Amino acid sequence: MAEETERASRFEPLSALWRVLAAPQTLLILAGLLALALAASSVIPQMPASYASDPQAWLAMQAGVWAQAGDIFHLLGIFNIAGSFWFRAFLALAGLCLFVRMGDSLELAWRVTRREPWTRASLAAWGPHPPRVQLSLPTPLEGAMERLGTFLARQGYATRTVSDLPVPAVVAIRRGLVLWTRPLAYGSLLLALVSLTVASAWGWQGESWHPREGERHAIGPDETYSVRLDSFGVVLDGGEQPSEYASTVTWLEGDTVVRQGMVGAGQASAYAGITLRQLGYVPVVRMRGWDGDDQPLMLETEGDVLSMTGEAEIRFDSAADAPLVLVPNEDLFLMLSFEQDCEGRGQALQVRRIGEGIDDGEVLGILHESGSVAVDGLRFELDLAFTPILRVDYHPAAGLALIGVGLFLIALVVGWLIAPRLLWIAAAEGQEHPSLVWVMALPGAGAQSWLSHLVKLFREALHDDA
Repeated sequence: MAEETERASRFEPLSALWRVLAAPQTLLILAGLLALALAASSVIPQMPASYASDPQAWLAMQAGVWAQAGDIFHLLGIFNIAGSFWFRAFLALAGLCLFVRMGDSLELAWRVTRREPWTRASLAAWGPHPPRVQLSLPTPLEGAMERLGTFLARQGYATRTVSDLPVPAVVAIRRGLVLWTRPLAYGSLLLALVSLTVASAWGWQGESWHPREGERHAIGPDETYSVRLDSFGVVLDGGEQPSEYASTVTWLEGDTVVRQGMVGAGQASAYAGITLRQLGYVPVVRMRGWDGDDQPLMLETEGDVLSMTGEAEIRFDSAADAPLVLVPNEDLFLMLSFEQDCEGRGQALQVRRIGEGIDDGEVLGILHESGSVAVDGLRFELDLAFTPILRVDYHPAAGLALIGVGLFLIALVVGWLIAPRLLWIAAAEGQEHPSLVWVMALPGAGAQSWLSHLVKLFREALHDDA
């Protein structure tokens, strides 16, 4: 007997690990950590795949706190959260939890469907604290179980006896087939998680660029492919302001054309799993200047690029950029910005003379197309053109992730609209009352609420019978 007691109380590491992974709190904690990591990746700058071989070059371009602690953040994987060891460890643990919970729910659904016998071990799989209600009944034990069974039958429950317990016990089941939505939900989430893991391990997102027509851009970490912008077309609205725009592009492998396509608002082009998107457009301005004697002016743009011919090209890094142009001999600063026209005609190029402060100065002109501005006897002509902002992404298994999320939502909705009911009922002789009955529900959202409601209906049925 001592040997049996020692064997029964022996600690089993695998069983304990299984219980920890099967606990809903473990999955919730891991899901919260993953959500925080993904939210952080949208706020913290992430290193593009093109800098994977030379991260120090990218770190040198950062500013503020990201530059001050850049080496430490890079070591911790803060600048590459999706590819960091700790993020993938969270994904692996979450996947293991989903696999364990899928296995438990699969075994439960199979037992209900195949009418497998119920044992004491089956109740242990419900967790240490399932929702429960205790009833004190004034009838003898056998009569109490009979009356409870009759009530459950009227409610649509099918009952089965548990034979390996020292007290009378039954399992009551209603809409048992719907229990298959649980392994489907966990399996769907597992599929989405595996797809996310594949995407974090092999996926990447390139930096945006804005090419001129005919320019070619190598893409991907190994630069196997490249994209050439063939044309950028703008559809003008009634005010002759760009309202719709699309780019015609050519995909190349080496010097071989492999695909041609069009990208625009809501339209992407894809090849070999790589997706090309158009994020917007920015102006490119070619500026020329003359003084009062029609002599060309020297123009200096950002980056200390000095033009002696009186002609300079100004490219915008983004739609919010505001590049400066200096006319050295005239001590004149001009600021160009691409912003909403106060006349309501959409975005326009604004040319502003800068005074002592950036906010000081006067607006010299607002251009919707090529034109000219003048100040202090100086004349400037601006040729206005537009270039698209393009970006390539590679997200393998993204389609499987969407399928997994879709199946999960379907299983969730079905399980909520047609919720299954599973009860474990045990009875024993009481001291103050002839019988005591414990009614336990399968853990789940709202289980305690509907269990209390069911017990209330049973009490009302007992009162009516009396």
